[in-house]
Amino acid sequence: MKLTRWNIYKDLLYRLWECDPHVVKMMLLEIVISVIEGFIAVLLPAAIIQFITTTQDWITLVLQIFGLFAVYGIFSMLHVYLATRNSMQYVIPRQKLFILPVAKKVQELTYSYYETKPAQEKLENAIRALDSNWEGAEAVYHNTVVVFSAIFSLVLYAVFISRIGLPILLALLFISFLHYGIYEKCYALYLKKDEEKAENYSKSRYFNSLSQKSARGKDIRLYQMQDLLKAKMQENNDILVQKTIAASKYKGWIAQTDVILGFIRDGITYGYLIYLMMHGMIEMSSFVLYIGIVISYGQRFTALTAEIAKLHSNLDLTKRTYEFEMDKNVINQDGKKASAPFDIIFENVSFQYPESEKYVLKNFNLHFTTGEKLALVGVNGAGKTTIVKLLSGLYTPTSGRILVNGIDLKEINKEDYFSKLGIVFQEIDLFSMTIGENISCMHEEDYDENRVQEALRISKLDTIVNQLPKEIHSYINTDLSPDGINLSGGQQQRLLLAKAYYKNPSLLILDEPTAALDALAEKDLYEEYKEITKDKSALFISHRLASTRFCDNIVFLENGEIIEQGTHEQLMKLNGKYAEMFDVQAKYYKEEEQDETQAILSTNA
Repeated sequence: MKLTRWNIYKDLLYRLWECDPHVVKMMLLEIVISVIEGFIAVLLPAAIIQFITTTQDWITLVLQIFGLFAVYGIFSMLHVYLATRNSMQYVIPRQKLFILPVAKKVQELTYSYYETKPAQEKLENAIRALDSNWEGAEAVYHNTVVVFSAIFSLVLYAVFISRIGLPILLALLFISFLHYGIYEKCYALYLKKDEEKAENYSKSRYFNSLSQKSARGKDIRLYQMQDLLKAKMQENNDILVQKTIAASKYKGWIAQTDVILGFIRDGITYGYLIYLMMHGMIEMSSFVLYIGIVISYGQRFTALTAEIAKLHSNLDLTKRTYEFEMDKNVINQDGKKASAPFDIIFENVSFQYPESEKYVLKNFNLHFTTGEKLALVGVNGAGKTTIVKLLSGLYTPTSGRILVNGIDLKEINKEDYFSKLGIVFQEIDLFSMTIGENISCMHEEDYDENRVQEALRISKLDTIVNQLPKEIHSYINTDLSPDGINLSGGQQQRLLLAKAYYKNPSLLILDEPTAALDALAEKDLYEEYKEITKDKSALFISHRLASTRFCDNIVFLENGEIIEQGTHEQLMKLNGKYAEMFDVQAKYYKEEEQDETQAILSTNA
């Protein structure tokens, strides 16, 4: 679909109809009621004067006036009811038709693209178009009611105005079109300036999120970072305020234009009608009627031009959401399916991050055979995590190929491929859901409770979890449940082990998930991961060489290149960099163990 305003507008109305046709019908009813209510309001003063000058019986006069006000009151209340009801109903389509699809689109983007600044700014702009009831997609529905109410009212008023002459009508048309042109130009300038705030809004979201993360709260308090964060937030807010003021200047121009043109419009209208009445061309009641009609006509036309300009700006704002939804940097969901077990080959793979000139990997070659236990080791920054993200399909090579069972990974259906992978990264970020949902990654109604219990037993968490009041139905953290639990670092690591066991992946990848544990605890946990991956492929990454000595093949990396490769015994005999690092670490851990033993003996003494 070509993203013109008209096409976006048609699609918005179509989506609303598909979501709930009743809302569209109620929108049409609100338009009709609004037109009738406005016309009755115009008739009221003239009708009252007419009743007073022609009715002799005061009881009849009171009843006539009361009846007129009663009719007006009924339509006014009905209009308020429909406007309020419809405003609430528009929220549901915004969430269902836009917010949820945008959230889904985020998951479909390639990870390497999602991490870039342009993608983040594009997402921020898409969200901002959905963040308000009165701007963006939802506001288009409000604009529609006002625009069509104004159009039908103008047609009705034009019939009456045509009876007193075209000059006044032409004058009003000229003023209204002038107002529209100024409004459209100023609002376009406002939107252009407003887009510059996307980066600052993103920063504000980040700073606000810090106050909601208990883990960050510890660092903030212990390292007394309050003043630093306050200064950062204030700096960002000051920039945001400056940009807001710069953008709001154009809204000020619009307001000034409203006042000036409104004054001119009313002056012309009153002068023309006074001239007609003084020359006996209209009566007092007609004078009041036409004053009301012409003033209402001018107000409606001014409102129409302003609302059309708002409609255009909201369509332009919503265009950002459509552009994000149509972004083509998505993972391949239509490719070939690769059957497990996997035989994986890195063939002259090079990779550099977007907007970076430095290569993380250059002509990298590696063969990961079926059923192999492979270890990638080396110092931090050697390229280990990048290899994992390439292997998992989160990143796409800048050049070269990754072959999975002879098929280029680019051509493989990523959703199917992901379903066969089990990956545990360094960062532990459990979801604020139940223990069972975290392990199974499924809703409570869908997962196998027996398998969850088995996963807890394998990970040695069953005793702890089964002592909780709600057992596997206990929430982790308190974000979604006030009685949620907090797990220790070691317990979180074991929960990830349970998660990997439940999924039963064809290929398990461990990217230093135990980096926060001590050497012995890490070694024990890696042995448990080894146990659950019998007869399956597994990739272990660690900077502690003792933890991966059991692997069939160990690759020692440095600056994205393979320096040494072989079994632990072969690499130790080689007496190269691997052996040197292993000996240094072994000495360190031995000294650490001796210090702990000495401390225990001293305490006992």
